[in-house]
Amino acid sequence: MDQQMMKKHLAAALGYSYTRMALNYYMYFESKADEKEPSQWEKTFYPAFQRILGSLLFGEGDLPGLKDLRQKAINETDIITSYTDCFQVYEHVLNRVEQRYAPDREKKALPEDRVLTGEIMGFLAGCKDSAMVNERIQMIMEQLPIRFTKTKFFSMVQSGLSIYQGSPKSSLDAMMYVLRTESMIQLPENMEEGHEELFGILSMLKEADYKSLEKEEFKRLSDGLALASQELLEASGEMMLHMDLINDLYVLHLAGKDGVMEAKERQNLKEILSTVWKKLEEEDYSIPEDQVEEMLVQLEGRQERYYERWLRCDPAAFKEFSQGPAEETYHRLRMVGLLLSGSSFVELDEKDEDKTELTEAELEREEQKFFQDLTSLWTGMPKIVVRATMARILSNLPVCFNSLPEVENYIENSLGSCTDPDEKAVSMDLIREIMVDLDEMV
Repeated sequence: MDQQMMKKHLAAALGYSYTRMALNYYMYFESKADEKEPSQWEKTFYPAFQRILGSLLFGEGDLPGLKDLRQKAINETDIITSYTDCFQVYEHVLNRVEQRYAPDREKKALPEDRVLTGEIMGFLAGCKDSAMVNERIQMIMEQLPIRFTKTKFFSMVQSGLSIYQGSPKSSLDAMMYVLRTESMIQLPENMEEGHEELFGILSMLKEADYKSLEKEEFKRLSDGLALASQELLEASGEMMLHMDLINDLYVLHLAGKDGVMEAKERQNLKEILSTVWKKLEEEDYSIPEDQVEEMLVQLEGRQERYYERWLRCDPAAFKEFSQGPAEETYHRLRMVGLLLSGSSFVELDEKDEDKTELTEAELEREEQKFFQDLTSLWTGMPKIVVRATMARILSNLPVCFNSLPEVENYIENSLGSCTDPDEKAVSMDLIREIMVDLDEMV
């Protein structure tokens, strides 16, 4: 009976992924019609996806090939994410020097530091949810002026990481991965390959002399950063669409043999996919509007209906069947659950997490290795870039304050230590943008 229930859930997943994929595949078709020059990644994705989808539509499918394509998509996304992390550091830098090159802009005197601190504290105190307060503190810390010695900064990092003592080692591993990528210590290999323009812009930003930056050079750096940001935005959107297509095709491979659907409905979905597939193969981007409308009308409401059915499933509830006659069905259901979890790039292979409790000595070793790597990274790096990496790290650390008065003291000291009125004004402008945006969301 429970194996039948698992198959029932697989049927819901099949219907959802089949329908969503038909919609997304048509969107992909439209994007190909408007495409001027395919990205390097698109040149990898398109032939592989077409071949695998074709093998499923007209044969048995190719799960190993699909698994390989999915891993390539994850690797490509890691590179895009790493570029995004790096450019956010330099966006932080350029924001802090921008006022030097706007002499005609009216400069208003800032209120005293305690008044500015009170403004920020009022924003923090107005939120009653402790988790949200911590999130707001992290966002504020990223924008506040940074004026720390390395010793003071490392002490703050140690304070933030102290909560991991006694926790599973895997928890600290996950946090250290975030800190290393955000600080530009840990970057993927071969970042330049297929991303020569982004790599060139990043190199330009790394090599700039921010102490004696001329206005023309500032504009060149700003224009480069804007171009990179737009390219990364487009690449991220492309990867999300591609990953949804890959994940849904993966579900079709895993659930296809057990997923029971009405024959007519299944045939309609297959016809939609086949029609678009053939048009792409022929590089013919002309589907009559009435035919498009007829295809898409068939999908109305079905995706939501199947998804509601799928939401009733909790794959973990069937874990007792991970061994025995229903083992194969259970493992397919588990993987389908991951594919439809909302975390598009989740790893599908089961890995044993290190749940050993982290000792004080082990935590200290990890911290010291991190500090050594930071010190090496910062050697020869402009101070303003070092401060930007510090800000990125602090914004991702667990909040290390025990009370709001401690937060207040930190904010006032941070503002007071900044003797550059332009930087302080920019910091407050960015903090106020955060406050307005978050207040509008509440």
